[in-house]
Amino acid sequence: MNKNELAQLGLDTDGLTPDADYVPNPFTADDGVHVDLVYRAYLQLEQINALGGISVLGGSRERLEDIYGGLEDGMDLMTAVARFGDDEQQQRAQQLIAAGKISGS
Repeated sequence: MNKNELAQLGLDTDGLTPDADYVPNPFTADDGVHVDLVYRAYLQLEQINALGGISVLGGSRERLEDIYGGLEDGMDLMTAVARFGDDEQQQRAQQLIAAGKISGS
């Protein structure tokens, strides 16, 4: 969701980048559960790392490094895979999103 969509939901959007794609990232603190808004690409990167790293997509090391770099630069997974990956990597990314292992758009 972008800043305007989040504001329409009544959420505090101070400090958020207008056109960035944000997703909720719940976390537990001493005083309960909280929700932080993070860039989708950063959450996806964290989820990929938790699955064992970018190699879960398969394919060549060079393509994987380019996809990973795209995520680090703020691209969401499907955009990075479409730009830098091959058909099999796109299919694998879609499978991981469909299985709920990686946040989708």
